[in-house]
Amino acid sequence: MTKKECKELIEKLPDSISENEKREIQKILKRINERFFNTSSENKKIVFDEDQLIAINSKSKNILLKARAGSGKTAVLVERAKRLLNNREKVLLLAFNKKASLEMKKRLGNGFQNSKTFHSFASSIVKSKDNILMDRELLLYIQNFIPKSQLSKIGNDEISQKKESLSPDYFVKYIRNRSDYSLSGDKIKSKGEKLIANFLFEHDKKSLEIPTIDPENNREEFEKILKSKLQKSGIKLKKLSDSEIENRVLANFPTIYKTTERIEKYISIAKSKNWKPEKLDQKIQNFSEEREFLKLANSVYKRYEDSNKTDFNDLLIRATQKVSKLNLDHILIDEFQDFNPLFNGLIQRVLELNPKINIFAVGDDWQGINGFAGADLKYFINFNEYFDNPEILKMRKNYRSRKAIVDFGNKIMSASEDEKAISVLDGGEIIENNKFPKDRDLTFITRSNSEKSKFQDKNITEKITAHKSKGLQFDEVLLQKDSFENNKTHSENRFFKIFGKTDDEIKAEEKRLFYVAITRAKDKLYLI
Repeated sequence: MTKKECKELIEKLPDSISENEKREIQKILKRINERFFNTSSENKKIVFDEDQLIAINSKSKNILLKARAGSGKTAVLVERAKRLLNNREKVLLLAFNKKASLEMKKRLGNGFQNSKTFHSFASSIVKSKDNILMDRELLLYIQNFIPKSQLSKIGNDEISQKKESLSPDYFVKYIRNRSDYSLSGDKIKSKGEKLIANFLFEHDKKSLEIPTIDPENNREEFEKILKSKLQKSGIKLKKLSDSEIENRVLANFPTIYKTTERIEKYISIAKSKNWKPEKLDQKIQNFSEEREFLKLANSVYKRYEDSNKTDFNDLLIRATQKVSKLNLDHILIDEFQDFNPLFNGLIQRVLELNPKINIFAVGDDWQGINGFAGADLKYFINFNEYFDNPEILKMRKNYRSRKAIVDFGNKIMSASEDEKAISVLDGGEIIENNKFPKDRDLTFITRSNSEKSKFQDKNITEKITAHKSKGLQFDEVLLQKDSFENNKTHSENRFFKIFGKTDDEIKAEEKRLFYVAITRAKDKLYLI
C-alpha cells in the first residue's frame, strides 16, 4: 500500500469517525505497510518503490547498490536473484554469515542451494579434508602458544589470567571446577557449600542457610533435593539463561586485559590482510605504543603459522590459489561494506578467470563497523577502482524507523543532502534525559559486553551489543549515549593501529556504530 493509497482510504472513512480515530487508523495502516514490505511470506506481494525497481532490473554489468538502514536491501537482493533464476545454477549469492545466507535461501525457496557464505564458497573450491578451526576453537588453540611468564604480567592471579584466556562459557566451566570459589566469586569451604551457592546463583537468589546434604555422589539428585526444599519454603525459582550466567560470572571476576582475545584479533586482522609475521616484525619497530603486546602477539602468530592449522582465512587464501573457471553468470554480494582484502582477492581471481560474470554488490557505508575483523571500506568507497564500468545506485528511503529516529541518525552522520536517509513513516520520539523509562518493553543496546550489567530492570526485555544488533529491529530502544559519544577512540583500538587505522578512521567507525544502534529503533529511542 503506497502513501497515496493510504491517504485515499483515510479520506473515504465515514464522518462519524473522529480525527483522533482517523490518526490511529492511519498509524495502523502505516505499520501494516511497513510489516508488509518486510515480510517473507510468499503469499503476499511486495510493492517496490522506484529506486528499488531500478536496482532490481538494472542490466549493468557491475553494480554497487548503496542501501541505507531500513531501505529493504535484502528484499531487493532476493527479488533481483529471483528474476535471474531462469538458470539457477548460474546465480551465486554471497553473504557474510550463515544466518543471512540461510535467510536468503529460504526466501528464494524451490530448493535454491546456491546461497553461501564466503567461507562455504571457498570450501566448495578447495574441497579440503582438513578440520577448519572455528573462531572459538582458534581462541582456545592459540592460548597454548602464550608463554605463561608473559601472561602473568597481565593479571595478578590465576583467575584473572583464565578470564583473559578463556571464552565466557569456558571460563564459567573453569570456575565451576575450582574447589575454592563459587560462581558469585565468594570463597567457600566445602563441595556442598559450593554446589548450594552455585545453585542459588544460577537461580538469582541470595545465599541461604540450607540443611547439610551430601552432594558427593550425585549432583543432579542433590540439586533436585535442594530445589524441593527451597520450593517448600515458598521460594520461587527460575533459572537464569546461560548468557546471563556468563555475564554475571565475568562481572564477579574482573581483570585488566583480555590478552588471548586481543591476540586472536591481532592474528585474524593480519591474516585477513594476508600479512605475514615477518612483515609485522618490521612494522613493530616503529610502534612504541603497546610494543610489548605487539611483540607477544606476533610471536604467538609465528608459532600458530608454524603449526599448519587451517582457519577460515587460510581457506580463502587457498581458494584464491585454486579457483578455476566457474559455471556462473551472476554473483550477488550482501553487506558489501564488510569486504576485506581476502574476499576481494578471491572475487578478483574469479573475475579474471571468468570475465563474463556480472557483479551486484549491496551494502551501506554508514554501517561499516567490522574494521576489527579486517573489513575495509575502501572497496565500497572506491568501487570503480576494483570493478570495471560500474553503475552506482542508491536506496535511501527508510521503511523501518519513524521520522524522528531517521532524522537523528542523519544528524549523527552529518549527512549531506544527497546522502541522507529519507523517512517514510511519520512520527517517532527521541527521549533524551537522565531518567530511566518505566513501564516500557525496551531493548538495551550497548557499546560493549561489559556494559550489559549497568542496568538491571524488569522493563528491559533484551540486552545486546551494537555489533550484534546489526540487521535487527526493535520497537523501542534504550541507549546510554555517553558510552557511544565519549568512546570515539575506544581503548582497544590502540592495540591494532599497526594495521594502518588512523585516529580519524577509528573515530569514524565509532560514529557508524552509534548510527547502527540508533537505527535499530522503529518507534521510540531513549537516550540516557
